[in-house]
Amino acid sequence: MSPSKPSRRDRLKPVEYLGFAGAIGVFSALVVLLVIREPMHAIVVGGIAFIVSLVVIATLTLVANPPSQEERDDRDGPRGH
Repeated sequence: MSPSKPSRRDRLKPVEYLGFAGAIGVFSALVVLLVIREPMHAIVVGGIAFIVSLVVIATLTLVANPPSQEERDDRDGPRGH
């Protein structure tokens, strides 16, 4: 069994997730900055929005694309007592 080389799309997926979460964070920070004009609050809200959106995107990706039978470990099945 030879390891297959990941495609370019598979290698760039994490960058897409970080970029999308970064865009959400920057957008949130800009909205807060324009509304309350406090740079420190904008940075905090942008950071929180970045982290939350990254976690949500990763979670939704795991739910939408479960691992195939080949990617699963033998121990991933139901566990009894």
